[in-house]
Amino acid sequence: MPAGKLLRRYHNASLAQRIVFWFLLMVLVPTLLLAFITDRLSSASLREKIDEQLITLVEAKANRLETYAYERTRAASVLGRVRRIANAAIALQNVGKDTLDKSELENDIRTVAYYFMENLGFTNFILLAPQGDVLFQTQDQLPLGGNLLSGPQRDSELAQVVKRAMTLLEPDISNFAMYPGMEQPLGFVAGPIVSEAGRLVGLLVLQLNTQEVFETFNDYTGLGRTGFTVAAALDGDEVRIVAPLRHHPDAAFNLSVRLGDRNGEIIQKAVLGEQGVGEMRNIDGVPGFAAWTYAPSFRWGIGVQVGLDEAMELIAQQRHAMLILLASILIPAALIALFVARSISRPITQAVHAAEQVAAGDLSIRLDSHGDDETGKLLQALGRMVDYLNSLVGQVQRSTIELISITNTLAAMTRAQGDEATSLGATTSEIAAAAKEISATSEELVNTMTDATEGAATTTVLATNGQVGLNEMEQAMRHLAEATHSISGKLGAISDKANNINSVTTTIAKIADQTNLLSLNASIEAEKAGEYGLGFAVLAREIRRLADQTAVATLDIEQMVKEMQGAVAGGVMEMDKFSEQMRAGVAETNRISRQFVEIIDQVQDLTPRFEAVHEGMRSQSAGARQISDAMVSLADSARASIHALEETNGATQRLEAAIGDLRREISIFKLS
Repeated sequence: MPAGKLLRRYHNASLAQRIVFWFLLMVLVPTLLLAFITDRLSSASLREKIDEQLITLVEAKANRLETYAYERTRAASVLGRVRRIANAAIALQNVGKDTLDKSELENDIRTVAYYFMENLGFTNFILLAPQGDVLFQTQDQLPLGGNLLSGPQRDSELAQVVKRAMTLLEPDISNFAMYPGMEQPLGFVAGPIVSEAGRLVGLLVLQLNTQEVFETFNDYTGLGRTGFTVAAALDGDEVRIVAPLRHHPDAAFNLSVRLGDRNGEIIQKAVLGEQGVGEMRNIDGVPGFAAWTYAPSFRWGIGVQVGLDEAMELIAQQRHAMLILLASILIPAALIALFVARSISRPITQAVHAAEQVAAGDLSIRLDSHGDDETGKLLQALGRMVDYLNSLVGQVQRSTIELISITNTLAAMTRAQGDEATSLGATTSEIAAAAKEISATSEELVNTMTDATEGAATTTVLATNGQVGLNEMEQAMRHLAEATHSISGKLGAISDKANNINSVTTTIAKIADQTNLLSLNASIEAEKAGEYGLGFAVLAREIRRLADQTAVATLDIEQMVKEMQGAVAGGVMEMDKFSEQMRAGVAETNRISRQFVEIIDQVQDLTPRFEAVHEGMRSQSAGARQISDAMVSLADSARASIHALEETNGATQRLEAAIGDLRREISIFKLS
C-alpha cells in the first residue's frame, strides 16, 4: 500500500483508533526489537556450537582413521620380522630346489596367517617373493597371477604399494580401489619381510577389512537425520568418492566432482589438505553446515555435513515460541489500549457532537460536565462559548437591521448623483466631439492651404525650369536642323562618288572582256604550235579564268553601287522630311514657351493670396484645438465623477449583499 494512502487513512482514523495504534506501536517495537536481538544472538550461538561440534566430529573421524592406519602398518612391520613368517617365505621360494613339501609349508603358514588375521582384523594374507612372485595367499578371490608385478594386477594400487614397500623397506597403505570380481573397494598394507640377518627375503601384503574402515563413515552419531560423512581421494583434476554415503550407498568410486565446481566444495578443500568449517554445498548442490580435514595415511579428504533446516530447527522452535509470546503480550495490550482510548475519547466525542450542533446553528444546547480533568474542562469551555455566541449572534442581528436602513438611503443618494453626472458627461461628450470635428476640419484646411502654397511655389519653379528647358530644346532643334541639311549635302556627294565608281567598273569590265579575247587568241595559237605551245596554252587558260573572275566581280561591284545609290537617294528624301519636321517643332516650341511665361506670371500673383489664407486658417485651427482640449478635460472630469459614483454604488451593493449574506448566516442560528 502506498505511503500516501496509509497517511490518509491515519488522518481519517478516530482518536480512539490513533491511541490504540500508538499504544500498540510502543509495545510492539521494543518487543520485536528484543525478539530480533534474541534471535540473532541465539542464531550466532547455535552456529558457533554447530561449528564446534562438526570440527570435533571430523577430527575424531580423521584421528580414528589415522589410529587404524597406524595400528595396521605397525602390525605389518611386526609381522615382517616374525621368524616363522620369514622362514616360510624363504622355504616357499626354495620349494622347487629342495625336497620340501609345499602343501605342508602352506598348511603351516596358513595356521599362522589365520591367527594374525583373526586377531588383527585382516581379511587376506599374501606372501610375495622380492621379485613379485606370489608365494601364498589365504584367499584366491582376487586373481593375482604368478607374479604380481607382471601379472593382471601389475598396474593396480596393490602393485604400487608393493613397489613402495620394496623401495622404502617400510610398511605402507595402498589407495583404495575397485578390483575385478569385487563388490566393494579394497585396500592393502604392504611391508618387507626381513631375515634375522636383516636381508629382504619377501614381502607381506595384508588386505584391510573394508567394512571396518567404512564403519567410521557409517557412524552418524551427532549428525542428526540428514548429516553424513564423505571421504574422497584426488584423482588427477577430479575428486573421487571412495566410501558409501548415507543417502548414496553405491557412491564409492561412482561419484566424483571436478576441482573448481560449485558443488562438493567441502571435499575439494579436504583433498587439497585444507582444514576448516563453514556453510557450503555438498556434491548434490544442497547447502549445509560442514567441517573438513585431511587424513594423510589414507591420502583422503574427510568432511562431515548437516542440513541447514535440521541445524536451524532449534532456532525455528525458538521463533515459534517468540511468536506465541508476542501474541500473548499484544492481545492484553490491545484490550487495555482500547479501554484507555474509550475513556479518553468518550468525552471528546461528546464535545465534538456539541461543536457540530453549534456549527449547524443550534445554540440552544446545554453542556453539563462534572469532571475536573482536561475533558471536563473542555466541555465547560464549550458551554461558555455557546453562551457567548448566543449573545453575539443576537447583537449581530440587531446591527444588521440598522445597516440595511443606512445602505438603502445611501443607495438612493448615489443613484441621484449618478443620473446627474451621467447627463453632464453626455453633454460634455457631445461638445467635445463637436470641438474635435472643428479642430480636425481646421487642421485639414491648414494642411490643404499649406499644400496649395507649396504647390504654387513648386509650379512656379517647374514652369521656370520648363521654360528654360524649352529654350534649350529650341536651340538643340535648330542645331539638329542645320546638321540635317549638312547630312543631305554629304549624301549628295556620296551619290556623285557612286556614279564615278560605276564608270570605273564599266572600264574594268571592258578590260576584262578584251583580256578574255586575247587569252582566247593565245590559246588558239598555242594549240597550233603543238607541244611547244603547251605552256602558253596553260597561261592563256589562267588569264581567261582571271578575266572571267574580274568580270563577275565588276558586275557585283556595279550591283552594290546601284543599291548604295538607291539607299543614298532614300536617305536624302528622309533627311528632307526630318528637316521639315524639325522646323515645325521649333515653331511649336516657341509657342509653348510663350504660354509658360504667362503661367508663371499668374502663379506668382496667386502665391501672396495663398499665404494670407494659410495664416488665417492656422489661427482658426489653434483656437479650435484649445476649445477641444478644454472640453476633453471637462469630459474626463465628468467620467471620473461617474466612475466614482459607480464605485460608490458598487460598494453599496456589495454592502447590501454582505448584509444579506450575514442575515442568511445568522438565520441558521437558533438562539436559546
